[in-house]
Amino acid sequence: MNPEERLKSINSILDELRERAEDGWVILVEGERDVKTLRELNVDGMIVAIAQMKDSDVVDRYSGCSGVVIMTDWDRRGSIMERNMVRKFSSWGITPETGIRRRLGGLVSRDIQGIEDLKKLIFNLMSEIDGVKREHGHER
Repeated sequence: MNPEERLKSINSILDELRERAEDGWVILVEGERDVKTLRELNVDGMIVAIAQMKDSDVVDRYSGCSGVVIMTDWDRRGSIMERNMVRKFSSWGITPETGIRRRLGGLVSRDIQGIEDLKKLIFNLMSEIDGVKREHGHER
């Protein structure tokens, strides 16, 4: 996949995340830097850092939302947190959305491991695309 296709796919997935947030879904991330990054990428709504919270507190607090999107990092810790959250929410009869994390991870995890690095990766892809266009004499 070339950088332009990759960026388009990343943006499409981020659009889906934005739509969920607008529809009242809570987005669960690991830390405050992840919250900041998603805000900088124009994801509005309820984004909650859960790394310092007990799993049961997270479920108690957010089980009444329209839905739950788990957006933990793509490293081992993030995968464990995702599994634990899915298990906890499932025990309450709630199926959290994990496909957005999985699809985005498939596009970015070879370059970055965390949500907090997503903005920099997008910037790098845009720069790479711009450089290729300039090499081939195309204006942006």
